[in-house]
Amino acid sequence: MKVTLNAIRLMSELRLAINSTPLEDIDLYEDFDAISDNDKIEVDPEIVREFGMTGLNNIDFITSGYYRRTK
Repeated sequence: MKVTLNAIRLMSELRLAINSTPLEDIDLYEDFDAISDNDKIEVDPEIVREFGMTGLNNIDFITSGYYRRTK
């Protein structure tokens, strides 16, 4: 595997930006090419509040699938 230092820097900057934004201010979309209000993933605000108590970061909210939970 070949990895460029620039790619790692860009990923790190993106992770920092995602994790430093309040979770309730992040709009989730499944596909980058299909970003429109119709494609926004609706997440129950209560689920977001619950996740805030876990101590995990915003990327964990996504990678764990927590955003798919229901009450």
